[in-house]
Amino acid sequence: MVDLTERLEGGLLALKRRTVGVTSGWQRWLLSYSLPDWILVVYLVPIGVAVGLRSPRGWSDPLAMLPLFSIVIYMAWARAYHSRWSGRGWVRTLYHATGIPTLALTYFHLRSIIPTVNAYEADKALAAADLRLLPQYASVSLERFANLFTVEWFSFFYQLYIYLGGLFLLAMVFLDRDRERQGHFAAGVLLLMLGHLTYLFVPARGPWHFLEHVHAGPLPGGPIFRHVMATQIHAGPGLDAFPSLHTAITLYLVLFAHHYWPRVRWAGYFIASQVIIATVFLRFHYVVDVIAGFAFGLLVFSVTPNLVAWYRRIRMAAGVDASDPW
Repeated sequence: MVDLTERLEGGLLALKRRTVGVTSGWQRWLLSYSLPDWILVVYLVPIGVAVGLRSPRGWSDPLAMLPLFSIVIYMAWARAYHSRWSGRGWVRTLYHATGIPTLALTYFHLRSIIPTVNAYEADKALAAADLRLLPQYASVSLERFANLFTVEWFSFFYQLYIYLGGLFLLAMVFLDRDRERQGHFAAGVLLLMLGHLTYLFVPARGPWHFLEHVHAGPLPGGPIFRHVMATQIHAGPGLDAFPSLHTAITLYLVLFAHHYWPRVRWAGYFIASQVIIATVFLRFHYVVDVIAGFAFGLLVFSVTPNLVAWYRRIRMAAGVDASDPW
């Protein structure tokens, strides 16, 4: 009887060791991916699932397959990088350069994805929220300042956001050699991209469309304004008013630059102020969109360092190399 008991205890102990070994192996495998990798998963998988569940064509809809196939291919590539080439010069740069294009493949289809997932438009609710904050719609109040110069001025800064943001991104990916800073930047920018998921729940076109009958007439813009309208209205997602990611991303980039390069802070704050004013002046966003975007940008900037540090700790606890956060 004693011998049988000892055998059972030995068998249970061996099973426990194997189970712990398997669990640890899975943990190490999952944690071998960087934090930006998992943020991409959180971005793309819900979009694919939402389209698959809501589309009349179901899972056969290419709009459902696109984000899901994109993330599978990306994670396979990321796995190969982390297991074989992690930290190696140009391969590391190539790995960094593939994240945003993977996301962009789905982003440029949001114009079709959003109405497939949710046919509701929230402009009426957002406009009503503005009137609870202000005596009059902000875009209507600002009409008296609209002339060719002011419209072109704010259109310039509204479009400058895209070019400066793109240059900032390229500089961080290809030129920056501070791995810690790169990791914080990548995690923060990709967390901001999660704001696109809000469009699936609160799709809205913005004052330019919903308040068209309230405005005195079209804005008197020139070539810069027409270019902005072409890219924002005709080429963008279309139902992307809430929250204002122009506000969120601009704020994040300015705070990030202020933290690492404080000498540029005043130029950054000036540009940011013009971009944020432009979102309302040019009738793309309600005031509540800007408030939500400001809060979102501030939240991401505040949370990202702690999130990066937390992920590093659990990687180290699992025995995974955590020297490179991205």
